[in-house]
Amino acid sequence: MYRIRYARRLAAVVSQRTLALAGHIEVLEPEHPLRRFVTAMALFALEVDAGELPAPYTDPLAALYARCILIPDDEFLQATRWSDHHLAELFNVPLEQIRLKRLDITSELSPLHA
Repeated sequence: MYRIRYARRLAAVVSQRTLALAGHIEVLEPEHPLRRFVTAMALFALEVDAGELPAPYTDPLAALYARCILIPDDEFLQATRWSDHHLAELFNVPLEQIRLKRLDITSELSPLHA
């Protein structure tokens, strides 16, 4: 069983290839940025559970996975001059994920990352 936490709060549980969203996430419309992001994190847990991705599951790895799916690098790099608010709207993700994506991209482009 994988407990998915977002912002220090239980957001979902993945067990035996099933997903159960926490009540405060489930009530959000399907296209809500937070629900989309938590669902993408849950996909990571489902793939770890199925043995398609290596264990262990961690929330930071699941969040990185979700950012990779929901904020494609190529598209993000074309719009990096936009404000974080505009990018969050464009990619329909929680605002704080844009700052983290900027860090992901910076570390990937860094010569020390190679």
